[in-house]
Amino acid sequence: MGAHYDLQGLSRAEAEKHYRKHGAAEGRLHSEEGVAQYIASLEAEYGKLPEFFDWKGYIGNYPDLAGIGSAYAAIKHFLQHGRREGRLPYQFNPDLYRSLYFKGARMSDDALLEHYQTVGHAAGYLATFDQLAQAEGLADGYWLRFLDLEEFNLLNSRWVGQVSNKQEALRAMMREGFERLAPISFGHAFDPVYFADANPAQAGKDRVELYKYWLFTGLKAKVPGNAAEHLRLHG
Repeated sequence: MGAHYDLQGLSRAEAEKHYRKHGAAEGRLHSEEGVAQYIASLEAEYGKLPEFFDWKGYIGNYPDLAGIGSAYAAIKHFLQHGRREGRLPYQFNPDLYRSLYFKGARMSDDALLEHYQTVGHAAGYLATFDQLAQAEGLADGYWLRFLDLEEFNLLNSRWVGQVSNKQEALRAMMREGFERLAPISFGHAFDPVYFADANPAQAGKDRVELYKYWLFTGLKAKVPGNAAEHLRLHG
């Protein structure tokens, strides 16, 4: 069940029923043992899988792989095609990595990746927005891709001063930015009155709760945070 994106909300009993009704005919692998044997056969033919292969990260890196719905299908693609095509087997954000650990250094993206593979991963260095958010106690860092550092500093200079990377910006948001409904960029301002009116399903939440809901859930679903953004998205 955990190997399939589209079945992750099902209970074990529901997953068993799905397999009997649909999964077997679709060619889905059913057991952990079956998945392990399948992966072992692929590795025997195409070489070992990288030690920290992240199947969800691999799919997330490449829009053309969005149709892959299982761990073993992602592994199959990487072993048969991805490694030869130079695709990354996990998510890696070179701009974030550079800003956290090599600010001011002239290093190519390839050099940063090599450092992460040989040193950074084992040392626990942060290489994605999700890792950054999780290190600070949040579940998801998707919203951080919309945080523009230069604009964030301009919009929030009176209380935040100057932050030099997104880790500092995130900590500032957690310290008091959420409470202030601090804008994360010029294009992503939050209007709590508009948002409450436009999203009645969120009734009962206060301003700060609405803001966090928009940042953590709404941005991923392309839910506008203000009327102007609504017009841009929907006309």
